[in-house]
Amino acid sequence: MKEHLYFIKEYLYFIKEYLYFIKEYLYFIKEHLYFIKEYLYFIKEYLYFIKEYLYFIKEHLYFIKEYLYFIKEYLYFIKEYLYFIKEHLYFIKEYLYFIKEYLYFIKEYLYFIKEHLYFIKEYLYFIKEYLYFIKEYLYFIKEHLYFIKEYLYFIKEYLYFIKEHLYFIKEYLYFIKEYLYFIKEHLYFIKEHLYFIKEYLYCVIRPLSVSELWRLRWRRSDRRWRVAVDHVTQVSCCVYRRSYYAGNWASFTFSGLLTWIQQHHEEPLPEEAQDWSSLLEEGEELIHLSHSDCASIRNLQVFCFTSEEDEEEEAPNTTEEETGGAAEDSECADSTEEETKETGEEEEEVREEEEVREEEQTTPSAALRQSEPTKKKISYAQLLKEGRRFNIDLVSKLMYSRGSLVDLLIKSNVSRYAEFKNVTRILTYRDRQVEQVPCSRADVFASRQLSVVEKRKLMRFLTSCVEETEEQRAYNGRPYLEFLRDRQLGDNLQHFLLHSIAMVTEDTPTEEGLASTRHFLRCLGRYGNTPFLFPVYGLGEIPQCFCRMCAVFGGIYCLRHSVDGVVVDRDSNRCKAVIDSRGQRITCSHFVVEEGYVAADRKRVATPTRFLSRAVLITDGSILPSDSDQQVSMVTVPPIAAGCPAVKMVELCSSTMTCMPGTYLVHLTCQSVGSAYEDLSPVVTRMFRTPESHDQVGDRTGLSRRTGIEHSLRDRQGITLKYRETCPSVLWCLYFNMTDGSGLEAEGHNLPSNVYVCSGPDGDLGHELAIRQAESIFQKILPEEDFCPPAPNPEDIIYDGDNTSSSAGGEEEKEENDGVAEEEKQEEEKEMLEEEKEMLEEEKEMLEEEKEMLEEEKEVLEEQNLQTEE
Repeated sequence: MKEHLYFIKEYLYFIKEYLYFIKEYLYFIKEHLYFIKEYLYFIKEYLYFIKEYLYFIKEHLYFIKEYLYFIKEYLYFIKEYLYFIKEHLYFIKEYLYFIKEYLYFIKEYLYFIKEHLYFIKEYLYFIKEYLYFIKEYLYFIKEHLYFIKEYLYFIKEYLYFIKEHLYFIKEYLYFIKEYLYFIKEHLYFIKEHLYFIKEYLYCVIRPLSVSELWRLRWRRSDRRWRVAVDHVTQVSCCVYRRSYYAGNWASFTFSGLLTWIQQHHEEPLPEEAQDWSSLLEEGEELIHLSHSDCASIRNLQVFCFTSEEDEEEEAPNTTEEETGGAAEDSECADSTEEETKETGEEEEEVREEEEVREEEQTTPSAALRQSEPTKKKISYAQLLKEGRRFNIDLVSKLMYSRGSLVDLLIKSNVSRYAEFKNVTRILTYRDRQVEQVPCSRADVFASRQLSVVEKRKLMRFLTSCVEETEEQRAYNGRPYLEFLRDRQLGDNLQHFLLHSIAMVTEDTPTEEGLASTRHFLRCLGRYGNTPFLFPVYGLGEIPQCFCRMCAVFGGIYCLRHSVDGVVVDRDSNRCKAVIDSRGQRITCSHFVVEEGYVAADRKRVATPTRFLSRAVLITDGSILPSDSDQQVSMVTVPPIAAGCPAVKMVELCSSTMTCMPGTYLVHLTCQSVGSAYEDLSPVVTRMFRTPESHDQVGDRTGLSRRTGIEHSLRDRQGITLKYRETCPSVLWCLYFNMTDGSGLEAEGHNLPSNVYVCSGPDGDLGHELAIRQAESIFQKILPEEDFCPPAPNPEDIIYDGDNTSSSAGGEEEKEENDGVAEEEKQEEEKEMLEEEKEMLEEEKEMLEEEKEMLEEEKEVLEEQNLQTEE
């Protein structure tokens, strides 16, 4: 331990030296920015020189114009002179006989004139070449101005890079601070572990009874944490009917998910209501709870498109289909047999067409495909063998980096029980193609999908969305799409902003769309280029983390144990106890139950139950391949047809520890219109490779023949091959409907005052509803306590039985330290606010500089237009 503290001391000294180096580095950056300012001033002077040089060229062109006019007059004089010579020759012809020698002289003179005309012709050609040279020189000046413009843009980008680098240094300092706090927590954990070892040895020396062991718990009192052994206090007890935690928030391995599917397919036997009247006292009544916990999951359908055993397949461009492409639903065996027959006939038709194509195809791509190496196809047996590598969540959600769940994990120190991975990219599906959505400023400038004008419009719009304005309030109640159109944003920007950034529909009110956009922008840059985080090993780790923290402080968890009824006192209308399925009466002060366990006669308003459509896919590739195979993608799919819901898709790679290497785990979620298969299978067949995908290709070619459009066999083959090349194959998939918990009404049940109802997962991408419900129930139970307070530090723990007088001075010192810590936190918050204000001011200055640059560009363009007109 002493060596560890010495290492920490040395590490803190190294950090101090590193911070001093950062200070020197920031001073160097300041000097460098001053040099850039001087360089920009030099560029301004250089542009002024170019302006003067263009004016000189303008005067030179005017001189050339005057010179051409002089040449024109000279040519006219030569024309008159030739006419005079013609008349003179006629006169000489009359006197040829007399002056033969004189004619010879005239002949020589005409030859001289001919040479002179040839010289004039060459001179005109030289003038023409000179004018062409002037034109090329003007084009070179134009290119040079464009280069200067690009160089100024590069300087702007470089300044932005320096700004980002400073922000990174700031984040790194924050990381060092968090790391020091982690070391402190680690030391506390070691101390706590040593304490538990001491208690364990004490229990070994003097065995305790079972009741005394259960009383060993943590209790918070007067901002102090105490370990009480002799006092009987409240203990939280969580009961789950199934053999796993978290209900519909759970996560399974592949074999565990198959067991879960089998349990839901088995029809539950009707349970008779048992008579527990012997356990009731006078003035008590029993409220029975519902046992139909399977009602929250419906319409399970399982499909397997891979073979049962290992086999080798050729390159992905080959036309052979997977042998196990038939859908199997364990509920309906007869329907699966019919589906396998239909798919077998369709595969035979596809194979016949492919044989004809192979005979007629003469392109060299066939030879290239034959030369590609074979790869081993993932089989169903391999999925079962590697099933423990899968962690498949029943609910698909992400964590906003500045959302309530992340803040709660940091505040309560539950985050130390889990690891998280940043969502690396946000994608969207448009025009049968998957495109990457530019989110951050760097992504916008690096995007090739947007033009320069679209990039400027997007950055201006996102900057204007940071704060609410009166112009935005004027659109309250009107569709968000109308607001985007009035901002003169193109179709690309409207699609990105509506479906991928705000993640709303076309009919969403403007105030909701802008609020979603602000929340998206506020979450950017905290942990990466996207606003989302995902826990390693799946979302099921989040309930597990809270279970661990609760168990440390005395919480009890019981699996395969259910509550049959609630005992209510008729006079006070409060829950006094619960009775489990084994006939045991358990006294409780408060009771929290999920809405599915409340009988229908206890609901004040009979609201229809809403459902979510879910699909879980195991694929052999990413929907958008890239250089890295460890991409975590968030995909938004707009409605593919009228009446269809928008689909949110999350694609997870093996680095998230949710699937085996070489595969991807894909979650699809949308609001239910029909069954999950009816809602999500059209999206799956379009974006992935399944037997139904080839049926759609055949339907499209048949439709083109019926409408009279003739397609060659080679064209149809190209469509099929391109579709197969770009889409990954689905190995296994699951469809099911899940109850939507967003429709829960807090006061909509006729229950005792100390019985609280919570809902299951909702359809939103974040966890805001679950956190609000948990905090609301907690405040009702403990109104004076802080919601999920942080775990105690080792120095804040007091053991009952210790000398209270010796701890009085320590308490005063601790209170003073707490006050100093609060003041330091307030100062840090003020510094953060000041830095944010400075960042906003710098952005405003950058925008003003952009405006000045645009005005200068307009002036240069106007001058060039005037020159071209002249």
